[in-house]
Amino acid sequence: MEVILAKLLTSMMAVAGTTILIGLVLAFVHQPQGIQGLRVFTAFTTFKTADAPYRTLLEIRDGLFAGDGLAIVQLGLFMLIATPIVRVCVSLILFARVRDWMYVSISALVLTGLALGLLGWIQ
Repeated sequence: MEVILAKLLTSMMAVAGTTILIGLVLAFVHQPQGIQGLRVFTAFTTFKTADAPYRTLLEIRDGLFAGDGLAIVQLGLFMLIATPIVRVCVSLILFARVRDWMYVSISALVLTGLALGLLGWIQ
């Protein structure tokens, strides 16, 4: 079971990292003066939500169809965020297959916490 999880996490991280790198290269190739619209230097005294062009999966999808490098970067970041969620889901399935109900319960509890956190119900 550990080997399956290790291979899954390694491959997901490699794909996500490669996706981010490809997106960065495309963003700088299409915009040689730099990525427009992004502020490189910012004051960290207050927190403000950035006006990112791709904040939802639908916006990312539209940006991917348009060939925008920033959309590819956002997709890679989404993959990085999804990695621990996929790990918990696969763990839950593997524990259920070997009928280890205590760890199935723990995995389900962790998955619930992750889902609630992503939905903004837990801060």
